[in-house]
Amino acid sequence: MDEVHTLAFTIPIFEPLPPQYFVHVLSDRWVGMDEVHAVSFKHLILPDQHPPHTDLLDLTPLPLSALQNPRFEALYQGRFTHFNPVQTQLFHTLYHTNRNVLAGAPTGSGKTLITE
Repeated sequence: MDEVHTLAFTIPIFEPLPPQYFVHVLSDRWVGMDEVHAVSFKHLILPDQHPPHTDLLDLTPLPLSALQNPRFEALYQGRFTHFNPVQTQLFHTLYHTNRNVLAGAPTGSGKTLITE
């Protein structure tokens, strides 16, 4: 299959620049698709200002009942009563659409739970 796939993503870069980053691409759909690419920063010219990260919206945390499925709610009963701010912001897109999402957030922010 000679089908071309394009992947666009943003990687945070901090000063001082490292000599290179290694991007590891792994597919959950194609067996054996596992590539590592070195991205050199040798001739990289950064813009004067970096675009801001997406701020968390000031949303009311969603209750567990937002799942609207007693079987799903039972999985988390006793563990928590409301989704945290990161999970609340991502909930609609992840639960009600079939869109792909790249979630980048600090360790312990609930990313694992939102992928369940």
